[in-house]
This record gives sequence, C-alpha cells and structure tokens, in this order.
Amino acid sequence: MIGNGRVQEPPRATGEEEMTEPSVQELIGDLASDDGFRVVEAAGELGERGDRVSVEPLIRALSRLGNQTPPDDHSTAAVIQALGALGDPRAGDAVLAALRRRRGRTSCRRRPATRW
Repeated sequence: MIGNGRVQEPPRATGEEEMTEPSVQELIGDLASDDGFRVVEAAGELGERGDRVSVEPLIRALSRLGNQTPPDDHSTAAVIQALGALGDPRAGDAVLAALRRRRGRTSCRRRPATRW
C-alpha cells in the first residue's frame, strides 16, 4: 500500500524489457552445440569480449569441429576468427591443425607444373 491507502500496481510489461547478455560461461556452453548458428554466434561474442578464459574452450571446439562429418566450415571459421581476436599463442597449433585438415578435404589439389 502507498501512504494514501491505495494499492500500488506492479509495473506493466511493455514488450521492451531489458535483455541481458549471456555470460561467458553460457557462451562457452554454446560452443558445444550441434546448432552451427549458435556456435558461430558464441564464438563471435567470445572473440569480441576478449576474455582469455575462453581460449581453451575455443580450442576444444575447434578440435571437435574438425572431427565432424560433414564438416561445418562456417563454425570452424568463426572459432578460428575468435581465437585470432584473442591473440593467445596457445591457439597456434590448433589453428594450424584445423587448416591442415581443411586442406586435406578439398578436391582442388595442386597440379604439377606443365612444361612446354
């Protein structure tokens, strides 16, 4: 009750409630999703936030993505980009391994030079 004897009504929902951003831990959890869109979004957000606690989970996600059949190149690229944004040297070997796996899957092989 308010001092004048009236009952105060709770605020009404306007449809414009404040949305909270997901925590780093929630984003890290999304890296394990089977939904490629969620992985791309989570990786992008983690890279933007710059929190180095996400380096190891991103490396694990990159390894998991490399073992998927069929490969998810969009998610893999997003994770590599996030790792690059973080700039942590621990990611170097994982990124190189992912790129080597990708290169091994392409059908475009380098042809030997033709001599005329």
